[in-house]
Amino acid sequence: MLTNRASLLALLAPCTIAVQPTDTWFGNHGGPYYPAFWNFSPAGLSIYSVEGNLMKSIPNTEICQNRTSRGKVTSDCNYYRVTSDGRKNVYATLTGDSSFSAVQAFSMETGMHVGDLETCGFPYNIEYAPHREEVWTHCWSPDEGEDSRDRVDHPGDDGHLDVFSTNAIGIDHEQIQLNPVAVRGHGHVQLDAALPNHAYATALTGSNNIGMPGWFKIPLNKGKHAKQAVPLNFDWTMCPGGFYRFALNGYNKHAYLRCMVCCSCGVDGDTQKACSTRGGPPGNVNITTGPSAGTYKPGHCGHSCENSLADNVGMVEYDLVKEIVIGNHEPSHETNKGNSAPQVSARGDYVVLMGGTGSHTDILKTMGNGVPAVNAGSVATGFKDGGGQSITDCEFVEDGTHNIAIFAATTDNFVVLADMRATAAWNGVGTPPAIPSRKIDLHTLSSSDVTDDYKTNAESSSGHGRGAVRSIVWAPGSNMVMVNSGKTKELHLITLSADGGIEGAALTKTIAGAESRYMVFVDNHDVRAKTRAMDAKIATAKATMESLAGPAGPAGAAGKAAPAALADMGASNMEVSDSSSDEAKTMAAAGLVLGALGFLFGVASLGLTLVRGGSRKSVAREISFGKDKGGVTDAKA
Repeated sequence: MLTNRASLLALLAPCTIAVQPTDTWFGNHGGPYYPAFWNFSPAGLSIYSVEGNLMKSIPNTEICQNRTSRGKVTSDCNYYRVTSDGRKNVYATLTGDSSFSAVQAFSMETGMHVGDLETCGFPYNIEYAPHREEVWTHCWSPDEGEDSRDRVDHPGDDGHLDVFSTNAIGIDHEQIQLNPVAVRGHGHVQLDAALPNHAYATALTGSNNIGMPGWFKIPLNKGKHAKQAVPLNFDWTMCPGGFYRFALNGYNKHAYLRCMVCCSCGVDGDTQKACSTRGGPPGNVNITTGPSAGTYKPGHCGHSCENSLADNVGMVEYDLVKEIVIGNHEPSHETNKGNSAPQVSARGDYVVLMGGTGSHTDILKTMGNGVPAVNAGSVATGFKDGGGQSITDCEFVEDGTHNIAIFAATTDNFVVLADMRATAAWNGVGTPPAIPSRKIDLHTLSSSDVTDDYKTNAESSSGHGRGAVRSIVWAPGSNMVMVNSGKTKELHLITLSADGGIEGAALTKTIAGAESRYMVFVDNHDVRAKTRAMDAKIATAKATMESLAGPAGPAGAAGKAAPAALADMGASNMEVSDSSSDEAKTMAAAGLVLGALGFLFGVASLGLTLVRGGSRKSVAREISFGKDKGGVTDAKA
């Protein structure tokens, strides 16, 4: 028979084991690293709080392999796009060189590198599908040969799309073919929770595959036929080069696509400049648009024809229910009417056409399913002519106070804020309302190390040309927006006005010495929901306590009765003997009420602390980019 001491130890053993610090995953790395801006760059990963303070950084030597680039050995990370699952991890597409590519996963809690998920040779855009708890990436230029791209013992790519389960990242899903793998064009993939049964993807067909499909749906719930791409109905002669950029609108179940065409090249051809030799010399192509339509001439299809004379097919609006084209939208300020890329606002109430000339951005007001969008005017953005694509990013700030579209271009060192509240409220009938806009210069707080050419906008601080990016990221639930300048290695923090207007917005901080390519805002939506629920309970408890307080004490001058919810604690607890005075009854009831409320408040406070992870702080020993992390310049009060 066990002694009392032995019995006690036996009972407590499970509890003792449960609290042993055997797992240092959370304890040694600080965190959580949300809500925060995550910045991916050639130098690695850096994480900043919503206020712009550095929380953590991991150098490229810790997370990216050494590679040879242009004859030099480097460990620079070659990131393309990033997404977060909003619950556990952050995912980034990485293509280091021809022999190494991966989808990298990072923990939101610890900020640490979780692993490199094997994928195709060139993963590009990446999309999270919350309704399926999956991450999708589009594989550019897949190569199905064994050991292709110098990948030793690699079986080769077998599709254009790759999928990962966010609940079991090690599971190897089959890649999905759009066309035969030999049709190696670039494209994009998107999913929307309002369109739960399909994923959608585009592909460039190139001059060697004119007439091949370029617009697909991928059934997700069809048993053995699931995840087999199905070409969508489309007349290939309208867009013989296929499609590239597109945007889904789950609210009206429409898609908006940037048409890619074929064109003749040469100073006398559609491109009006010498034929490009990128990817090989030009071939003979069927030209179906522009002044050379109906001819078969030396030329190109796809990117090389952007902003050419053949690029005259306006943005295509496609009904995903009927699977038909319902409209074409030509930008008002572009010479070549196909030269724009669509972006749909977060609430689906309007579409922006990001143009190539940069001077204006056209806006479309969306309608219901099957009804084409209507022209809602233009935003005077004032960017320089990019020669093909000027505006490269648009961030939508839509909450209970703001409805702002923020535009950035790689041609200029400022951003443009457009107040979209009137446009969002417009019903699409009659003359559209004017769209107020203003610009914010990005280098007014830059240090003296940044040359005047950048401060005067004479030279782009992001770099311009094919592959150049300038990212804008808003932190929902706050008034903070971050913008990057990759060439000058700066991050810029803009504070929006609390009244929802654009006039009060201002650049309030510049972070120097921060390399940057692509950024994403990271938050844990489950934790936020629990925090909001806990805040609501605390507010209710506080309001109840305040309502019970009064000039004559906790029960008030009139002796307010306890709330009905507290009366459920039992009638016996509220009884007072007949011989007691009215004052004693009041004091007893008030004491019981306040005691119960104190208990509820304590429980709520404890829960809030646990939910917010208040007991965990960032550790002092950090992985950093080096001794010099760069300076921070704040706006003067």
